[in-house]
Amino acid sequence: QEICIKEAKLEAPASAQQPGADCTTQPFARQGDAMVAASSCTLPGNMKADSTIRVTGDFNSRYVTEVTTKMDPAPTPQMAQTKVTMTAERIGDCPAGQ
Repeated sequence: QEICIKEAKLEAPASAQQPGADCTTQPFARQGDAMVAASSCTLPGNMKADSTIRVTGDFNSRYVTEVTTKMDPAPTPQMAQTKVTMTAERIGDCPAGQ
């Protein structure tokens, strides 16, 4: 997906916490070449979800975000542990007129 961003603005991310969830978070901290954060949530039905967020890259032209989540008890066996990887990369200036 390509998105044209003309102006950088630093804003706190919106909370993605599920209604009824009780979460604690560990803020981002440097670990070697990465910025790492974590969250632990108790969800309705006494399900626990632990997530680790790891971001690497030069943070100017490219970065990679990896989110690993473990759920117990898992709603399905495939959801016991999931990993999502997102890559953001600057590919050039916005097209004229945008």
